[in-house]
Amino acid sequence: MTSDQPRTLDDGTKPLPSSPGRIPLRCALPVPAKRRGRVVGCAAVLLSLILLGHSHIPAGLGLRLAIDSALPWWGLAIPVLLLIAVALRAKTAAALVLSSAVSWLAVFGTDIAPSATAVPPPGNVVTVATQNFSATNPDPDTTLRQLAQVSPDILALEEVVTPINPAELTQWPYQVSVGTVMLLSKYPVIDAEPLTLGLGWKRALHATVDTDSEAEPISIYVMHADSARLTDHANRDTMIENLCAAVADDDASRIIALGDFNASTYDSTMSGLKSLLSEPAPTAGGFGFTWPREFPLIRLDHILTRGFPNTSLQVQNTTGSDHLAVLGTLGR
Repeated sequence: MTSDQPRTLDDGTKPLPSSPGRIPLRCALPVPAKRRGRVVGCAAVLLSLILLGHSHIPAGLGLRLAIDSALPWWGLAIPVLLLIAVALRAKTAAALVLSSAVSWLAVFGTDIAPSATAVPPPGNVVTVATQNFSATNPDPDTTLRQLAQVSPDILALEEVVTPINPAELTQWPYQVSVGTVMLLSKYPVIDAEPLTLGLGWKRALHATVDTDSEAEPISIYVMHADSARLTDHANRDTMIENLCAAVADDDASRIIALGDFNASTYDSTMSGLKSLLSEPAPTAGGFGFTWPREFPLIRLDHILTRGFPNTSLQVQNTTGSDHLAVLGTLGR
């Protein structure tokens, strides 16, 4: 005998009444998980847009400066996003994250790979170096002695505040000093002039150096760009833009621009200058970060050239400054 009363389950609940044509419910991925997958995918797309289009980001409020300065480090978000996408089993999001990895490699791949450029043979090169001495350097003579061990033919110094012992400069008989910027050379300096580069004070210089070879003299620009802060980098931008204009008007076949630019390799303000001059990738690979010395996160110090075949570059460890030095080997 059957009863019309609904059957009671063991836990005290009653089953839902059935009806003809009812479609059984199936378990699906919770809506919040789907939404998290979409968020990961959107973040990956945004990352690709930042990497590929950072120069088009508005400069207001220091946003572009912050993104440009940390541009290589945005890649750290890729493995994090990929792990989240895998955990959520979000295939589309994972594919978008992988596409952002491709974007990162497209921007930085050739920069971080060891340089394939042949190192010029000894005796047929010009070696140049740049070092920010730091205004708080407790022993600039020691820093200079460390650079003397590398013995560059041309040495640019920035932020030289504490006087240097003249005995430490004998390796470079030709010397030019403008404010806190110095150029030391083993080769004769034909002429030199201070540069303001749009500011009211001198933080740069231009010199012509004769390397005593069959090639034409070298036109050299040494600069220490003004400091850059998120909401205050107009003076730095002005100096770099005016340097770019000076280089554009310079008809010398061989040009070197070096110093502390207070701008990263990927700073949008550097794009004009890098369209006229080239900066070699570090020979050993990597980004060649130079600041801060204890744990370098960014390259503020640069050597840019024109008219030199077979260039190579390396970062040189020195003490006393908060910057590492940069050494370039340029084929004549």
